[in-house]
Amino acid sequence: MPGGSAGKDPGCPAVKRPQGRKRCLDGEGVPAPGLGAAIVNMRVLHVVRPAAGGMVRHLELLLPRLAGAVLGPARADLGPAGAGLELLVAAPADLADRLMDIQTPAIQFSPLPWSGPLWRRPWLVPGLRRRLRAIVEAFQPDVVHLHGLEAALLALPVLVRDTTRSGGRPGVCVTLHNALPALPRQTPGWLLRRLEQADALIMVSPAMSFPSPKAIFIPNGIDLAENPPEPFGPAAGPLRVAVLSRLSREKGLDLIAPALRGWNQQERPLEIRIAGDGPLLNRLRNEMERSRLGDMVHFLGFLPPPAVRRLLAWSELLLLPSRSEGLPLAVLEAMAAARPVIATRVGGLPWLVNAGAGWLIEPNCPAALREALVEAWARRHELETMGQRARQRVAVGYNVDEMVARTLAVYRALQTGEPG
Repeated sequence: MPGGSAGKDPGCPAVKRPQGRKRCLDGEGVPAPGLGAAIVNMRVLHVVRPAAGGMVRHLELLLPRLAGAVLGPARADLGPAGAGLELLVAAPADLADRLMDIQTPAIQFSPLPWSGPLWRRPWLVPGLRRRLRAIVEAFQPDVVHLHGLEAALLALPVLVRDTTRSGGRPGVCVTLHNALPALPRQTPGWLLRRLEQADALIMVSPAMSFPSPKAIFIPNGIDLAENPPEPFGPAAGPLRVAVLSRLSREKGLDLIAPALRGWNQQERPLEIRIAGDGPLLNRLRNEMERSRLGDMVHFLGFLPPPAVRRLLAWSELLLLPSRSEGLPLAVLEAMAAARPVIATRVGGLPWLVNAGAGWLIEPNCPAALREALVEAWARRHELETMGQRARQRVAVGYNVDEMVARTLAVYRALQTGEPG
């Protein structure tokens, strides 16, 4: 393995595999239902940083479909999971606990002692790298899939010695869920060079340009069957606005208070319900109280998927005033539920939210946010029609089956040693 051998980490849980599982099915691939392709048996390790919100929802959509797309009937010589992918997810313990709700024998979990951003806790890096090296040596994956920039920066030194494939090294792909940091006008060169050590770089948005032939565009997908259109309630009383977001600076929720300052509740009654958690929760609450917006803006905390669907059914539109984005699943879910969107012109949102499905505004601009809310109020009778257009928009090009099929294609190329 690249990075040298290491003794067994006593803190690393043993990786259990079905007995008798072959590394290759000798050409006996199992068709992926609905995807029309055969795939040989392989092991894939997913490494995930501490996460909430969109990245977790992405994994909840991706992982069971990766397993379910290729698993066939159980066979005695292949173990109880049958043919197909064997997945191991290395993630912080709290995230692993949430993802364990995915019930399939093809997915196992190994907790990582990882809490918070590593730039705030650099002393965790050596121990985490030892743990990852032990997991890789025990599991012996064909492919390692790293989720997020921080996971890539942590794990690539463990997996890669240089930019060429070395004997026995797993193929490595990185999904970048958000825009790369720029200081001040461009991404630092050392960061680009580190990412180039991966074999494939998956971008969820066409706006996340990366100067490399390894870059692959695979947009986030949504399952329309699991996200039916929600009927609109009466266009009476306050305009009902939902927010689904992590409460962090890049999401721009601190712009809501200045945008609503002096808002006339008698003339245009408005109610905003914010679902999500994050480091800015207390600050945002205090800001709303200081701005005397407590009767208009309500914080609901983290909501599980059924409660999110109820919130979208209550709402007439979704608001997401982000400063930076990849391709937010919250917007895809709202549009699938037939809700128009007010979002900023960042990341992949300009490719997703067109004039018939909502409003695109400039980031960091409370005046633009206020103007969009005023217009939405004035066009309230049109919001249901706009929501129908929003659902039609995500049905084309943002399908979860397409996302899974393209991800599997990356895995096949990496397993055979082809370039990303």
